[in-house]
Amino acid sequence: MAEQLRSFQDCLNYQVEASDRITALAQLQQRLETHLADAEIVFLSVKLPSTGQKNPWLAMVGVFKDGPQFDQMLEAIENYRHELDKLTEENFPQE
Repeated sequence: MAEQLRSFQDCLNYQVEASDRITALAQLQQRLETHLADAEIVFLSVKLPSTGQKNPWLAMVGVFKDGPQFDQMLEAIENYRHELDKLTEENFPQE
C-alpha cells in the first residue's frame, strides 16, 4: 500500500469566488474539509543542524543582579505591571 503525503501547502492555492465574504469563507471551508477529510495529521520532531552561534543576549544574563538598584528596578516593573492590569480591567471588564 503506497502512502500519500500531503502538505498544507496544497491548500494554499485554493481560491473561491462568491458574492460576499461569508459565502466565500463557507466555500473555502468546504473545500478544505473535503481535502482533509481522510487526512491524518502528524507532528514530526526534526533536529536542525547547529549553526555554532550562541545567543548574544546570553552574555548579559545576570549582569545587574548584584547592582544596588536591582531590587528597586524589579519593584518598579511590578508596580507598572499592576498599573497596566488595573487599566485593562477598567477598560475591558470581564463579564
